[in-house]
Amino acid sequence: MSTTQPGSANHYLDSNPNIEHDRPKTIHEILFTVKGHSASTARTGRYNCGDLTFSGHQRTTVTTALCCLRYARLSYLMKTRTRFLFSICVWFLVFIQACTIVMAQYHYTMDVTISFYLTPLIWNGYITNLQPVEVTPF
Repeated sequence: MSTTQPGSANHYLDSNPNIEHDRPKTIHEILFTVKGHSASTARTGRYNCGDLTFSGHQRTTVTTALCCLRYARLSYLMKTRTRFLFSICVWFLVFIQACTIVMAQYHYTMDVTISFYLTPLIWNGYITNLQPVEVTPF
């Protein structure tokens, strides 16, 4: 189960005129009802984007960076110094992406931070358990 945060964008922070009506009243509503907002629905109880505590945008960015760092050295036959400079550039771009995600209010800082440590854990589990032998492209 994941915690649902209120939407981070300004247009999701409006006050809810139906707050008393929208509050969950039963245990079932608390655990299983996710009230989200979309442009196509203007119904009562739809005042939350329903952002889960995890940034898929940042997960994709970190996964791409890990793929680049793992396979680019083999594909482009990088030397140690070039690989070091390449990894600095990749992580710099990942950091810039994280900053722009937070500044654009797509996710909270908490979402991006969780993606920064959860994605490498998933990646490490994949590399360790599912693909322990490194495949060379040539």
